[in-house]
Amino acid sequence: MIRGSSKLYHNVQTATSAYTELEAFKKLAYCNNVNDLSVYTHQLRWIKSPSELKLMKESASIACQALLLTMMHSKAYPFEGMLAAKFEYECKMRGAQRMGFNPVVGGGPNGSVIHYSRNDQKIKDGDLVLMDVGCEVHGYASDLTRTWPPCGSFSSAQTSFHDEVNCMDFTLWICICAQYVMQFFWIRFL
Repeated sequence: MIRGSSKLYHNVQTATSAYTELEAFKKLAYCNNVNDLSVYTHQLRWIKSPSELKLMKESASIACQALLLTMMHSKAYPFEGMLAAKFEYECKMRGAQRMGFNPVVGGGPNGSVIHYSRNDQKIKDGDLVLMDVGCEVHGYASDLTRTWPPCGSFSSAQTSFHDEVNCMDFTLWICICAQYVMQFFWIRFL
């Protein structure tokens, strides 16, 4: 098939040696007739059709519902692995085909370990739980992260910390919005 082609459009970033070592591929590459398709496919990933947007929203909705149910039952499931299993069960019962990635379920100090994946510890009374989870629906993945107290309420120290994080989050959001507005006006009025 390649032999009969005068030009070849190919994703160079995903090329395997079995493909690039073919004599026909080498001849086209030698004559500069191999064009890198990844430049175009990367840009196309940003454009979503209405059906793709619907699948993305469905994946996020399923993950959100599953995480809320997992949070509501977290006192009854005092192990990281149980919470991961509860989330996966709830996602699959709502139509997700699989998890979007290996779930991160960290109780107490494990919640501060980036990409923690053991999920094998008991969650102690008074500890917070961090879950970074997502599911996949027809190739579209969601990604949610939440931290909460399985016992049902934050301690006073946790409440103070939570309020500070929310305040920083809001301040960051204001800065980003201000920067966007400034760029908009700067470009518009030049």
